[in-house]
This record gives sequence, structure tokens and C-alpha cells, in this order.
Amino acid sequence: MNICDSYFDKICELNTGNKMLRILQNKHLYFPVVELYKNFNALPPLKLHELQILMLLHKFIHHSDILNITAGTLVPSSVNGDIAI
Repeated sequence: MNICDSYFDKICELNTGNKMLRILQNKHLYFPVVELYKNFNALPPLKLHELQILMLLHKFIHHSDILNITAGTLVPSSVNGDIAI
């Protein structure tokens, strides 16, 4: 991963997403967090970040024609003025 776990620890400490999901579903405090997210077909913040990284890697490997690497950074290629990403 490209980000320190301490940043996600701060997000998880706030825990507002879990609280909101509990309130919306009217679930008690000991209801499994995984089930809260599953009921809404959503991902917890850390898993969502991992998914975004994996999607970027997939584009880089399988669609390298739409990505350019310039000076160590990814820059979207443009086709007819449109951004391809």
C-alpha cells in the first residue's frame, strides 16, 4: 500500500461510518461491522483504498496504452482531447 496505516487508524478511530450504518439499520453496538457494510454492498475505508490501488494496477498492466509514465508519475493519455482514464 502507498499510505501509512496510521492515516487509516485516524479514520477508523472516528468510526462515524460505522455509527451511521448502525443507526440506519437500527442494529445494536455488538452487531458485526462486516455485516453492516455487507447489507449496504459497501466496503470499509481500508478495503476501498486497497480496491482503488488494485484497479490502478489493473489499468497499468492491461491497458498500458492509456497511461503514460512521465518523470515517475502517471499521466493520463488523451485521445482526441478526451482523458482516457
